[in-house]
Amino acid sequence: MIPKQKLTDPLVPTLNNMGYMFNAPTPYGDEFLKFSMASGGPVLDIATAYGSSTLKALNKGIKVVANDIEPKHLEILMERVPENLKPLLTLSPGRFPTDLIYKPESFKAIFLSNILHFLKGGEIEHAAQKTFEWLQSGGKVFIIAASPYVRMFQDFIPQFESNRKNNLKWPGYVADLKIFKNNSRIDHLPGFMHFFHPDDLKAAFEKQGFTIEIAEYFSQPTWPEDMYLDGRESVGLIARKV
Repeated sequence: MIPKQKLTDPLVPTLNNMGYMFNAPTPYGDEFLKFSMASGGPVLDIATAYGSSTLKALNKGIKVVANDIEPKHLEILMERVPENLKPLLTLSPGRFPTDLIYKPESFKAIFLSNILHFLKGGEIEHAAQKTFEWLQSGGKVFIIAASPYVRMFQDFIPQFESNRKNNLKWPGYVADLKIFKNNSRIDHLPGFMHFFHPDDLKAAFEKQGFTIEIAEYFSQPTWPEDMYLDGRESVGLIARKV
């Protein structure tokens, strides 16, 4: 089974209904690539899907360990890689963070793009812990995660803001996405989802020892009309292991 859309389209549904691979550049993807080039790698790309970010790094001569929970995604990725670059790529199937085992201080950079919103609170803390363990000193983690400020999820915004006012630890957890009626994209998502304020991820990663360089909402202007809302569609975070 292969995606019905071209792998170079802006949004490509995953084969396992875990959202989309986004091909449009973002500030956080660009910073991941820039830092990876400067540090020389190796780097870890978590939940790479069909490998948009992995391919960019490989093309810069960087060694990449590419992870995804769906082995077929990784097979498709390997087919996309030119023969001369394949020695730079290691495939690592498994569920993040529970199934993955890497030696401490294995990586110069780790990219967590659109994966944390498919984890629950305790799993997010575990993810931060393992990320810190796997990074070398001076290494960085680059994160893109979902906010509720997306048009197709906007009905949840009042509840999210109320949860934050009431100091819920994880104010953006939605146990059942069926609350979003007439949403044509729900079939491409798992049953639950986790939306974030930048402070949610900042707290989780600071707790594990990271120094936070930036944590903010950022705009996704290339997203389609049913997704783009007001310039706060995603949460971005960059953190360093000192």
